[in-house]
Amino acid sequence: MIEIVRATSIRQIGEASALRYDVCVEVMPMRGIANSARREITPYDVLSRTHHLMAYDGLEAVGTLRVILPRSRAESESRSTYGLSMEDSVSFSLVPPGWKVCEIGRFAVRPAYRGTDVTRLIYRELYGILKDNDIDYFGGCALMSTNDIADADRCFDILQKRGLCTNGIWVSPSGAPEPAASGPASARADEEIAEDAEFLSLPALVRYYLRASFRVCGRPFYDDRYDRCFLPMISEPDSLRFVRFAGRTILD
Repeated sequence: MIEIVRATSIRQIGEASALRYDVCVEVMPMRGIANSARREITPYDVLSRTHHLMAYDGLEAVGTLRVILPRSRAESESRSTYGLSMEDSVSFSLVPPGWKVCEIGRFAVRPAYRGTDVTRLIYRELYGILKDNDIDYFGGCALMSTNDIADADRCFDILQKRGLCTNGIWVSPSGAPEPAASGPASARADEEIAEDAEFLSLPALVRYYLRASFRVCGRPFYDDRYDRCFLPMISEPDSLRFVRFAGRTILD
């Protein structure tokens, strides 16, 4: 039976970082990940406002998701808007006043457990955290299957043309302000997406997040730490209620 817990110990956080490392090495080898400790860990992992959601099958860690809540007003000296990991690469140039934004990422599920109930249960726990903390938006940067920014920009052009960019919030690489793209103001999972050849040409992870209610909130950028391009994406907590994971919603 799958159990979802919020990591509270150094041991559990270590298990999360080891699982992330295993999945990254197996599925998407990226420069900057490999190390002798076989751990994928960053300073954001040990912040008091970071939650590590862990899925266990017995004693085995089989899935994990990291949630970084926004910093408090007392931490306002920080150069970033919310103190999120993604702000190392992008800056929020359009945010509704007073709205709270958090980041999710480092999502990893062991291959044998993909397509099972693990993802749905993790996202159900995520939904509780988002609602408990009055989060308005949650997002992150989706890995793209290219290190060529021109290819990444072509994907962005397809998404923008199809109205899959949000105008409710926007981020810009390197902190350069940029106007919001045209598109729906909120991301809804029950919007119909035509999955034609053009849509299927998009990176698999981007397609996954689009189906899970996320919309694009900025142009792609290249990160030399991983030798990959990334695409900023965002969603709203209540959109999770409509998403189906292996045929079931988080409310089932």
